[in-house]
Amino acid sequence: MARPLLDQEGFPIGALVLLRDMTAAVRIQQVIVGPSAWVAAGMAAGIAHTVNNVLQIISSNAEVLRRAFRRNGGSKWRTSARG
Repeated sequence: MARPLLDQEGFPIGALVLLRDMTAAVRIQQVIVGPSAWVAAGMAAGIAHTVNNVLQIISSNAEVLRRAFRRNGGSKWRTSARG
């Protein structure tokens, strides 16, 4: 925070500047927020992994269908019962 220093006539002659050492507050914040941020990042990575697994299954099935569609001339689907 800064404020001008004025003489008796109101003319600026300097400034009053207050400084606050925030080192302790920042360290406390890092101790409190730091681990929770890592937990959140780990949870996000787990969710991303799960979503990626599902997307990979969908992508693989889409590729199988695309190949079957091309193999059958692209005009109609041919199915066969195997048993």
